[in-house]
Amino acid sequence: MHKSTPAGTQPQRDTHKILVTGTLAIDHIAAVADGFRDGDLNGKLQAPEAHWGGCGMNLAYGLARMNAAALPWVFYGDDCPPSYLNHIRDQSIDRTLMFRQSDTACAAAYIFTRHDGSQLTGFYPGSTSFSTPNVDQTNELHTCQTWIAGPEDDTTLLRRLPHISQATPLYWMPGQYAELTGNNVLEPMLKRRPNLVVNSKEWAALIQIVGEQRLLATVAAVFITRGKDGVSYRAAANDPFHERPTGTVQALDPTGCGDAFCAALVAGLTQGVDVAQAIDHAQLQAALCLVQTGAQRY
Repeated sequence: MHKSTPAGTQPQRDTHKILVTGTLAIDHIAAVADGFRDGDLNGKLQAPEAHWGGCGMNLAYGLARMNAAALPWVFYGDDCPPSYLNHIRDQSIDRTLMFRQSDTACAAAYIFTRHDGSQLTGFYPGSTSFSTPNVDQTNELHTCQTWIAGPEDDTTLLRRLPHISQATPLYWMPGQYAELTGNNVLEPMLKRRPNLVVNSKEWAALIQIVGEQRLLATVAAVFITRGKDGVSYRAAANDPFHERPTGTVQALDPTGCGDAFCAALVAGLTQGVDVAQAIDHAQLQAALCLVQTGAQRY
């Protein structure tokens, strides 16, 4: 799992290459000082900050922490700060499939956390223009042995599908799009028999759209994060659900916790770790993210 290395040396990456799709975004994060309650649409914020984010890059960062070989396939705009690109380089994350799109702005999230830990969120998904990989980049895609599909708009996700082998094992994390995804995306994604990584709200939304019986019959495995109630999981199609408890931490900012969990889970499973142990370590990484502000600082 997360291995320490001597100062000044680069960690030895696992040889199992993991494709990551999703967004590179700038997260605008603040705590709610007052307001935004009981139907009140006005509020005061405290300590607003800008942070590196986007589910695709949060996942790549989490994989890098586990010394896993991540290949993020993301698009970013002209306004991406050089400091973010330097941060990515400092994590030794492969930038082969990171496409800068001229005359566009980066995806952006606006995240306000209330005293009870609930969040008000708004998300600008960035440009929906698509950069088709060239021959060399396509060959690089085909070297990936696992795919993590992070949350993104239907149009972009559909345009990716022809470039990714149907045989590549898939971990799908629909995130905030679980309630919005249409059958035009659900059908081809479910045909790939994904390992589904969701929270309890996203799981309920997918059941509402697909139906629980069909969903369970279609996916390879299910991992449902339930906050302080731990994780419910079914590791194989015919298995019953099992539960893994979680510890208690003093939460500061939940932004990116699901990404931290998913990255550590997939890293562990692809490195041959037992399912229960991989879940426990994934919950630890999520907790480390939870006590920091921002998704790429733990």
